Amino acid sequence: MVKDRSKTRKQNCDTSTSTLTDNCDLRPWSDLSHDVLYLVTIKLGVVDCISFSGVCKSWRSFTLFKKKKFMASKPRMLIWISAYAHEKNYCYLADVEERVFRTSLPHFRGRTCVRSTCGYLIILWKETKDLCLVNPITRHQIHFHNVYFCVDANCKIGVRAILVFSPTIFG
Repeated sequence: MVKDRSKTRKQNCDTSTSTLTDNCDLRPWSDLSHDVLYLVTIKLGVVDCISFSGVCKSWRSFTLFKKKKFMASKPRMLIWISAYAHEKNYCYLADVEERVFRTSLPHFRGRTCVRSTCGYLIILWKETKDLCLVNPITRHQIHFHNVYFCVDANCKIGVRAILVFSPTIFG
């Protein structure tokens, strides 16, 4: 009886497609309920969750919707940029499980990372007086051109800024 049942399933269900057929109980991964997705994402680390969100549109919209709650539940990551990594445009991230992730920072050579805030690195270009916020995990960048900053005699860069986001201004 088991053989016949599996034959019938194979005849009625085309597993090579990801759509639901009339006689088949297979569903595409994108149809997982939000409850199941939540149970999966709470087990993931930050980097794995970013990868998870790239699987399909519904998983991405779910992770974006739950992003604030998810990030608040995760411990901070250690970040470092070594002299050798600076030449190669690499940034290293370590999580609490001591897993180390290497990510490249686009156009980082010759720039100065002065601080980090809210998951972004604050990077300065002395030559062009540009300031850039770079998220080392997602590689999202926000550029500010022609920012005034001063450099003292000891080559220390002094930057004070207040970054403001207003939904009424930015929609």
